[in-house]
Amino acid sequence: MVGVWPSLLLHTTQMVKESLFICEMLVLILILNKLIQQTYLDRRWLREVAWGGLFSILLWKTRSDLAIIVLCAIVFSGILLLIRLLLEKKILLPNAIGITLILTITLVGMSSLRVYRIADHPERGFKHPSHQQHELKWWQLPQRVGELRDGFIKEYRQSGSNVGTDVRITNIFDLVLYLPRAIATGFFAPFPWMWFENGTMVGPIARRISGLETVSMYVIEILAAFSVWRMRRSLPVWLLVSIAILGIVSLGLVVVNVGALYRQRYFFLILLVVLAAGQIAHWLPKESGVSNEIV
Repeated sequence: MVGVWPSLLLHTTQMVKESLFICEMLVLILILNKLIQQTYLDRRWLREVAWGGLFSILLWKTRSDLAIIVLCAIVFSGILLLIRLLLEKKILLPNAIGITLILTITLVGMSSLRVYRIADHPERGFKHPSHQQHELKWWQLPQRVGELRDGFIKEYRQSGSNVGTDVRITNIFDLVLYLPRAIATGFFAPFPWMWFENGTMVGPIARRISGLETVSMYVIEILAAFSVWRMRRSLPVWLLVSIAILGIVSLGLVVVNVGALYRQRYFFLILLVVLAAGQIAHWLPKESGVSNEIV
């Protein structure tokens, strides 16, 4: 469904890179879901590790700015596997070793393989994390969020679809105070009043199309919520949910331009579409032959 989303096909400015990221991330999530769900009695788990490590490295080379999403996906899968082990009261060494190896391969690859992103954003005005001489530590997350946010404000200062450009995040209190607004922006932008305005770079037709897409997105989010509640005991469902929420809220915190947010949200919207499709399949009569097993 999202694969033929009008704006994904027509006006994304990074078609090749976004498409690669979406495909690679979906494959990685499929592999992680297998390691969460399956019980391995042979060496097939080694194949999952090899493919998982390969795609995590490809993701680093494709979109190093979203490396935190890749790492969190692997860590979340490890936590969900631990929950499964506690619930079933048994040890699944191949699964645990597999996720650990994928995480190790990812960390080694990210630390040893350089990426070059300055050419991707020649006017952004701040260096990519991999080029910084003094990288911020994990406890300095609010400052890092603020730096990224300031970079987007500077890059899109002439845009007519910015939100929250007056907000600066410099500490944990700023981050917490802005979080509700970031959630609303991530999940609901572009807002209804934006659908009927004329943009500085796009005309009214593009705004109307974005409005129709956003209404569809609202429906998808509602269906996904129903699906999550119905399958709340399914661990793979929570992997999809956690990645989608993390990605969408992170974009809401950092990206002040609705157009840029619109493009970078596609992958996380796909995860919601998967969940929504499961709910639609559940409502269909059994005679239709459509399975509601989505993960």
